[in-house]
Amino acid sequence: MVVGWLAAQAIAATAWGNGQAIPEVTSCGHPDLRVPFPEFASYESPNHKWRIICRSMGDAQGWPEHSLAVSLAKEFIGKPLYVTGRWCEVLWNDRNDLIALTDWEGSNLAEVTIIDLNQPEMKRPLAEIVPGASQCLSKDELDGHIYWEAVNWKGPSTLEVRVFGHTDEAHGHEFLYRFRVDLESKTFTLLEKQNGADSNVEGLIWDEKERAREKRQGADSLAAPTTSAGDAPETRLIRISGIATLEVFPGRPNYESLKCGDEPEEAWILTIGNSEKNQRFQLVVFDGTKEKFVTLRRCAGKKIVVEGMVWNAQTGHHHTPHLITVNAIQDN
Repeated sequence: MVVGWLAAQAIAATAWGNGQAIPEVTSCGHPDLRVPFPEFASYESPNHKWRIICRSMGDAQGWPEHSLAVSLAKEFIGKPLYVTGRWCEVLWNDRNDLIALTDWEGSNLAEVTIIDLNQPEMKRPLAEIVPGASQCLSKDELDGHIYWEAVNWKGPSTLEVRVFGHTDEAHGHEFLYRFRVDLESKTFTLLEKQNGADSNVEGLIWDEKERAREKRQGADSLAAPTTSAGDAPETRLIRISGIATLEVFPGRPNYESLKCGDEPEEAWILTIGNSEKNQRFQLVVFDGTKEKFVTLRRCAGKKIVVEGMVWNAQTGHHHTPHLITVNAIQDN
């Protein structure tokens, strides 16, 4: 993975932590270079502001564990950054304040995490930042050997990502996708796809011109993703108002009827009313602090404003044609 001239720069270093010496630092002036850990004991950012340090040891079961910490280059106390069981690669953005970390965590899986070095505890899995990108892949691809890889930065907050692997069914196929991800707007653009015929990707390509038009018209005017006949809706960032309700739907095993014995399954629904019809969106909330759920419960049956990414229903757990992964909720 590492070019020869860079590998030659690796410096033998002592383990850090518990009062032991901080490793000597390797640095490089090439910001597009992906830096592998634990191959390097320490590495300095291209602007020489930050230092990432790696300590390798075993966990309680004896499996290898590699702990990364980050500090200012001139300081000797690091903050915990990331832990990997195999190996990972770090890619700096051009301001050197964000890193895209690719964790090659298993023989069948690799994932990308975005970390702000000023707040290293605020880790953001890329799949949560742009959940719509996963909708471009078929279920067989998502369930197979799948590797998300940060390739290079195209600006302070724009990242190019590669997703590749192979499906595991008897007559499987290989696949490769390339995306450009805007971390600020939480949107993505499909750049390339090479895969089997069962992909959902055609209906999910981001239309930058349409998004720019909607911005000019005002975010609140956007009521729902639009489609032409036979097309799947776009995946896009929206800001929309409606009535929030907690509703019960049939769940496992058949997702058809509560009366016939399916398990009850609750979901938050946002209903958008206009002169012609009501449009309904299931709300998907990833919130470890529970603040969004508190807001939803307080505003049940009332009008709220939701900002998030709208995408297609995929499974029986999705109870409306389109869902919104919620970034923010406000009382109306």
